[in-house]
Amino acid sequence: MADDEVLQSKNTQLVFEERGPAIGDSGLESKPKDIGPIGPDRNWKGIGISLLVIVVVLSFIGLSIVLLSKGSSGNLCGSPLTLDDLFQSNFQIHDPGAKWISTEEIIFRSWDGDVFKANVYSNETELLLKNTIFATFKATKFAVSPDKNFVLLGYDVQQVSL
Repeated sequence: MADDEVLQSKNTQLVFEERGPAIGDSGLESKPKDIGPIGPDRNWKGIGISLLVIVVVLSFIGLSIVLLSKGSSGNLCGSPLTLDDLFQSNFQIHDPGAKWISTEEIIFRSWDGDVFKANVYSNETELLLKNTIFATFKATKFAVSPDKNFVLLGYDVQQVSL
């Protein structure tokens, strides 16, 4: 037996006995302390209540999703997507053709077709070429001279076969 506490097994519960001081017995009797059950005993009532609360919270979340989505008839963006919608300009890839012309300036083509020069440090943009020039010559590619005075337009571009 240990000097301070003795572990006893009693109906699957731990019981500690407190003993008085080892020197000079004061005449106190040992008092057992119950520290709780050991083993598969579970608090089924608490588990059931917690599962019920979880189910109620999840049902409220599901109910709110259903109620909020009914107002817009299940479609958040408007009309349903059709095959003709896929061929509109909104669904086409836009390559800005961005090129660095110095350590702080970049030239790019906007979604509308205009050619801009942008300074990345000051966040200033300058229009170099309107999209009407591209429409007039049916140009698809462009290049700007280093002094930014001339623009080379490429149109009717075909691959040369050898």
